[in-house]
Amino acid sequence: VTGRGKGANGRGAGDAKRHRYIFKNNIEGISRAPIRKLARRAGVIRMSVLVHNETRAVLNVFVRNLVQDAVVYTCKL
Repeated sequence: VTGRGKGANGRGAGDAKRHRYIFKNNIEGISRAPIRKLARRAGVIRMSVLVHNETRAVLNVFVRNLVQDAVVYTCKL
């Protein structure tokens, strides 16, 4: 159809996303937006760029300890 341009086709008109980037380290999948959202909830107004990697490192340790405790708990049952 002529005269409609090459813009978006609306909802659901796109193809299925079959190929997706797989992170070598899944913690890198946590982008800047969720980290910023958590910081905003905690009352932080401005953040340095270095905060993102530090937050990922802290989150990695937290999740690792959480999974380790869950494994120990389920093995004792």
